Amino acid sequence: MCLMRPLPVVLLLVLVGCDDRSSPTGAPSTPMNAATAPAGMNKYPYLAADGGPHMLLPSGAAGVDYSRACALTANAQMALMPIGSVSAMILADPPMTAWGTSADGWVEVYYLKSWTGMNLDALVAKASAALPTSSMTDSGQVFRLAQADAFLLFAGDTPTSSAYGVHRVTIPAGTYTILTGTFSAAGESVTIYRLKPAGT
Repeated sequence: MCLMRPLPVVLLLVLVGCDDRSSPTGAPSTPMNAATAPAGMNKYPYLAADGGPHMLLPSGAAGVDYSRACALTANAQMALMPIGSVSAMILADPPMTAWGTSADGWVEVYYLKSWTGMNLDALVAKASAALPTSSMTDSGQVFRLAQADAFLLFAGDTPTSSAYGVHRVTIPAGTYTILTGTFSAAGESVTIYRLKPAGT
């Protein structure tokens, strides 16, 4: 559910530490420290928030219009929001997101919709392995980066001011086709948005 303003809340104990907030004030945080992460959640940087969209924001962009982000994803799980010459990928109300790389070495964003155990690392790895690039669907949308890197964060936050944490996504500048696929098993569902470099 889209909120008018982000309000931090205490998450379930298992989610405590999903962002280690080890970065100085005003700087994006690094992925969760493996030593402090809950068991089964130390391979990928996870993000959870109390409602509202998450986003993949190109480096150099200050943020997005939160109300517009909510409107864009009212009837879609993923939408792009133009910001000048680039665009932010907006993800509608995910219980949890994370990012990693595919077997091809391409960046992928994980939309964790449901899970049955707390070994989310194993679930994400299983989902990625089950969705080779050849099996994925071209969304018809293109993600553009004018400079290297992006940030995974709550759509009501900015890279320098976050209530829920910020994860730097290491990705070269360029144009990327957004491929999508969903892994489903009993009680488990993960949608993957894989960023395929244009021309590959």
